[in-house]
Amino acid sequence: RYGRRSQVGWKFVALIISIFGIPWLIWSAWNFTNPPYKVTVISYETLDDSRISLAFAFSRRDETQNFTCNLIAEDFDRNIAANLAGPYHTAIFAGQHMLNQATDENGYKGRIVNIGDWAIDRPYRDYLPYLVAKGGLKTMTLGLANELAPHVAVNMIQPAMIDPPPDMTDADIQDVVMQTPLRRVGSPADVNELILYLLYSTNFVTGTCIRVDGG
Repeated sequence: RYGRRSQVGWKFVALIISIFGIPWLIWSAWNFTNPPYKVTVISYETLDDSRISLAFAFSRRDETQNFTCNLIAEDFDRNIAANLAGPYHTAIFAGQHMLNQATDENGYKGRIVNIGDWAIDRPYRDYLPYLVAKGGLKTMTLGLANELAPHVAVNMIQPAMIDPPPDMTDADIQDVVMQTPLRRVGSPADVNELILYLLYSTNFVTGTCIRVDGG
């Protein structure tokens, strides 16, 4: 008898589903097959080992909506080169040489500290290639810490805004401050002291990514 519902009760549930559920399913199916923006690949061709040719068509469901995308392939390549490939090759080169060094009094042969960005954990708009590259740097830090253990410690610092840019207005700075739990912007000392801690003051931290962002 437990868990059983009367026939009248089930009819009421079925009525509610038919009233609200069926229109929702129809709307979902229409919205899925008619997205606000649609990209259709026209052609794809490999030109050589490092270049491709891609042609696509873009359409909007609502022609009154404006859509602007300024990203090009070069944006991605440039950010990967500067913010991921460069640190990767530098860390690999340094790590290999560190492994050939004698151990210090704490049993380490070296320490590596990468500089990331707090925004990879809370991405904001208009910086996609940069954030993808910095996100890869976090994964590299975690992987390299495992590869070089137990002889080399590898960590990463993820600062937020440290010393506002000179062209940033007081109003913009105040807006950032009000969105920060500690109600302040960072200083170079906030990052530098953490770097010194990871290099000289701890022997039990590796594979860690630390945000310096005021919360």
